[in-house]
Amino acid sequence: MKKKIVALALCMMLMTNAVYADKLTELNNEKKAKTSDLNESKSNLNKLKDDKDAELEKLKNINLKLTQTQSELAIQQQELAKINKSIDDTKKEIENYKSSISQKTKEFQKRLKGMYISKDGAKVDVLFGSGNLNDLLNNVSLMNYIARFDKNLLNDLKHEKISLDYKQDELKSKMQTMEIVKKNLELKVVALNDTLAEQQKLIDDISKNVSMTESEISSLIKELEKIDGKIDQEKKAILQAKLLAAQRAQAEKRRREMLQRNKAFNTNISAPVINNDGAYLQWPVPSSHRMTSFYGWRSDPFGHGSGFHTGLDIAAPLGTQIVSAEDGVVVHVGWSGGYGNLVKVQHDNGALTYYGHLSGFNCSVGQRVKRGQLIAYMGSTGYSTGPHLHFEVRFNGQHTDPLNYLR
Repeated sequence: MKKKIVALALCMMLMTNAVYADKLTELNNEKKAKTSDLNESKSNLNKLKDDKDAELEKLKNINLKLTQTQSELAIQQQELAKINKSIDDTKKEIENYKSSISQKTKEFQKRLKGMYISKDGAKVDVLFGSGNLNDLLNNVSLMNYIARFDKNLLNDLKHEKISLDYKQDELKSKMQTMEIVKKNLELKVVALNDTLAEQQKLIDDISKNVSMTESEISSLIKELEKIDGKIDQEKKAILQAKLLAAQRAQAEKRRREMLQRNKAFNTNISAPVINNDGAYLQWPVPSSHRMTSFYGWRSDPFGHGSGFHTGLDIAAPLGTQIVSAEDGVVVHVGWSGGYGNLVKVQHDNGALTYYGHLSGFNCSVGQRVKRGQLIAYMGSTGYSTGPHLHFEVRFNGQHTDPLNYLR
């Protein structure tokens, strides 16, 4: 029977290794795919950042053009204000000239009227009013001079008014031209503001894409870290499986050696009743045959080098029932260092069995127990990495491989 157990264990080990290998391949493929996604996302992120830098440069140029156009518009508005003032000033001058021309015209017309009401009378008055010929000539000359002066003055005023009218027309024409320029500048400012808003929206959209891509990269990195953790676990599991395979091979070797050594045990010890297949002890955990560590040398589960494992570890859920491997008397129930909660049963055939790391007891010292009787419950007390039973078989205080005796 024990040969069947070892063979089954080795077969399960090979199957387990295959499962681990398949899982590791699956994880490596997943890591490769995620790494490809990560590299693609990083490439996209770099492109987005380049695009954003280019668009920011465009935005900077648009802002510069807008500032320049607004400055031109402000200057244009100042020039328009000056022209408006010049037009107002010219209007006032024209009004003043109009008033002066009207006044001078009225005076000139009054003098002309006085001079020509009676040409002859006027001339006679001038002739008789002159003291001598020189006075006469002087008076006539003065009258002609006054008439010419008034006429010239009126002509000058009219010419000045015409010049001012021309100036006003020029100013109005210039103002119309500048109004057109101003209107175009205002339209340009509006267009630039629209372009600026569109450019800012484009940059905002790129920024959102940058944030989303950075989030994707962060998620992919976390996923890759998880995958790496799983890969490490699988590698450790494969290593542990190989170690257990080596331990089981060593256990089989030691089993054969122990069979030979057991024949030389002290003859005053009752020989155990052994079945045809060489086994006589009942399996102590009826609901589980999952062996996690065998008798012999092994790596310390807590990472402290290696050591000799004096029993067989059988894993099962916390609280699983544990039975006595054979009829006997309970000789120990309680705490025992690295064993944690421990039960010892002295059997009639001379064997002493240990049941370690228990969570609870169902027996007491001195109690007589039967083969297969419930004596304890699975736990993880003492020097333990998880719920399991540490099962030992001893003769004369000497530990031996339990697989040599279990059926």
